Amino acid sequence: MDMMVDGKRLEVNPSAGADRRQFMVVDSGTDDTFVSPPVLDAFAEAIASSMQGKRYYREYGSKKVCFRPAAGGEPVNWRGLPTVEMQFLRATLKLPPENVFHQQSADRICLAFQPDDAGVPGVRILGNKALRSFRVVVV
Repeated sequence: MDMMVDGKRLEVNPSAGADRRQFMVVDSGTDDTFVSPPVLDAFAEAIASSMQGKRYYREYGSKKVCFRPAAGGEPVNWRGLPTVEMQFLRATLKLPPENVFHQQSADRICLAFQPDDAGVPGVRILGNKALRSFRVVVV
């Protein structure tokens, strides 16, 4: 699996445990998507960089990767958030912002992605938040 943020492919060192040819479980009973820690780190950095340009700042101090608009108290502008694509062997998912972020409050959003070691270590899971509005067909 490859990921892109605003059309730019994530740069992940394959020797850091981010093998693109590993399988991913599709699990409609799991909210978040679980990826390897190196992929999540690269993804969080790319999202943070894009969000900074859109006048959002990253919050630190929690396990989740969360953002708030720079002008405190403003509601989140969903149309202005980064575009995210997940590329698999035979399909590309272009995720709308509502599939990438959880809204924690009117002025706080968090990524709906976690490291796989927060769930079942070594098992990548494509959760239901990312899959909303997509029809999944197994062949």
